[in-house]
Order: sequence, then structure tokens, then C-alpha cells
Amino acid sequence: DWSSDVCSSDLDGSLARLRAQGTAVQARSAFLQGLMLMAPPAVDAKLPRATAAIARWRAACDAAGTTPLAAALAFVMCQPEIDQVVVGVHSRDHLAECLSALEATAALPWDGIACADPDIVDPRRWAA
Repeated sequence: DWSSDVCSSDLDGSLARLRAQGTAVQARSAFLQGLMLMAPPAVDAKLPRATAAIARWRAACDAAGTTPLAAALAFVMCQPEIDQVVVGVHSRDHLAECLSALEATAALPWDGIACADPDIVDPRRWAA
């Protein structure tokens, strides 16, 4: 399930071609519908298949001394093809937290925590 290929946001070169044509690229769902920010019991309740993957993600964040929020945003923003990330917020404090997290740096072993399981990374495949 784990693959270093997933560390690239542009697996087939589409984003690079768009950028070369002058198209700005925005990323969304940086938190995988909130799954990457949930505590383990909440992950298990929402999508049991993702429990082990999210546990590895959280352990890597802890080992790097960063938060899942900061790490998720750092991953998106370190992709050279991505110009902006779009996130949903529920309050001014939540917006401030996201903006602060954007300023943090997070160096995680991306290839060691990447998940290629489409039943986890594609919310369209989650049971309703």
C-alpha cells in the first residue's frame, strides 16, 4: 500500500504541463476530508481501513516535532507544481491556525508515509 511514487503530486506530468501553459494550480482536500487531522479513534470510526495509515502519519508527525496540520500543508506547498492550497475553515481561530501552520516547516520522510491505497486516498470510494 505504501509507495514513494505518491510523494509526487504530479505522477503523470499533467500539472507540470498546465504550469508550463501558464495555468495556476490549486490543491484542495489537503487534509483528506479531515481524516489526516483526526485522532485515531475517530479515524477508526470513520474509515477503519485507514487506521494503520493514519497512525503511521501521526507517528511521523510526532517524530518530526510537527502537527498533522502543518505537515499536510507543508507537503502540498512543497510540490513545485502547486501554486496555492484551498482549505475550508470553521472559524477565525481555525483560519489563524492554518495560516500559522503554513509558516511552519515540516520535513517528514514522505516516501515512508505515502499511501497509495485508492480506498483510503479517494474519498469517492468511502462508504457513505
